[in-house]
Amino acid sequence: MTSETLEAYLKRLDRELALRGIWSSRVIEEAREHLIDATEDGLGRGLALDAAEREAVERFGAPEIIAAHVEAKRHGMTKWKDRFSGSLGAVWRRRWWVLVPVVLSAAATTVLSYYFLPTRYRSEASIIVVPQRVSPGYVRSSVTGQLGDRLQQINVQVMSRARLERIIKDFNLYELERRAGPIDVVIAKMRGDIEVIIRTSHNPQHDELGMFSVGFVSSTPRAALQVTERLANLIIEENLRDRAVRAEGTIQFIDAQIKDVRRQIIDYEATLDALRAQSRDSRLSQADLLPYEVLQETYKALLTKGQESRMAANLERRQIGEQFKIIDLPRLPERPVGPRRFTVTVIGGLAGFALALAFVGVSSPRQPPATAEG
Repeated sequence: MTSETLEAYLKRLDRELALRGIWSSRVIEEAREHLIDATEDGLGRGLALDAAEREAVERFGAPEIIAAHVEAKRHGMTKWKDRFSGSLGAVWRRRWWVLVPVVLSAAATTVLSYYFLPTRYRSEASIIVVPQRVSPGYVRSSVTGQLGDRLQQINVQVMSRARLERIIKDFNLYELERRAGPIDVVIAKMRGDIEVIIRTSHNPQHDELGMFSVGFVSSTPRAALQVTERLANLIIEENLRDRAVRAEGTIQFIDAQIKDVRRQIIDYEATLDALRAQSRDSRLSQADLLPYEVLQETYKALLTKGQESRMAANLERRQIGEQFKIIDLPRLPERPVGPRRFTVTVIGGLAGFALALAFVGVSSPRQPPATAEG
């Protein structure tokens, strides 16, 4: 409920709005709520009721000013609506100016995409890591490490310049690129088209068990299939060769250590014989005997490791150690993976639509500013 002071103000505001032809009950109610809130705020600060109402009215502004502000705001909204309607009308009157560029742009984009964005096909092979067929408790493999680390090392060999260049020549890949630029650029492009993804890298029940896939993207389905087959076979062969080389390297290292320790033992035995001759059958010090015992224990351990490494190398030679095996052969791709022609066409159409709208906006006649009649 409002007082006489506030009601008098609202009546004046009501009259001013009616005179301008913009009367609205919503404006009156909003003004009423604002004045009541301002009055209550003044009362809360210790003002008397009359003083609080006068302050609320003064801060809110004269009815003439409020009415003029509402009128200007409504005029601006009406003007914006008129402009929007006018723009739509201009576009509709020139709808063929818009439709034709959209269709032409979409068609041109589609045609050009076949020349500059060739269709891409992808073939993929899945390879599983098969554990060694002899219990690790009996023969421990000399090749250790996580699948991801070993696969990265194998990829370095498979994707070397020499091997990729050989594949490019065998399947006549990137013919246009080879004519236009150096072979290094072509090889870099091929590396980008090869994808190796590790699906699983660890299984709690096995130290090394996993699966990965190798894929290749090409402009022709047959090339995608053939290159994927070649890459999968190269990875399998490189894994066997790498394991065999590591096993043989382990044997050579241990054999070298055995020879070195054996020489040290023989030399130290000669030293002990000389000490015994000098001591005239008296007991030798433990400081002289302990190094000899350590050399003996080291020699025994090396002999054991040497035997184990030979068994592990024999495991790799017979190809019954851990191996890579293809479980999903690469297939001839039936559908392309890109580019999405529909998306390219839509983008071209939108570009043509934007240019058409800009042209319509520039070519539309400007309305002369209204002038007041004298």
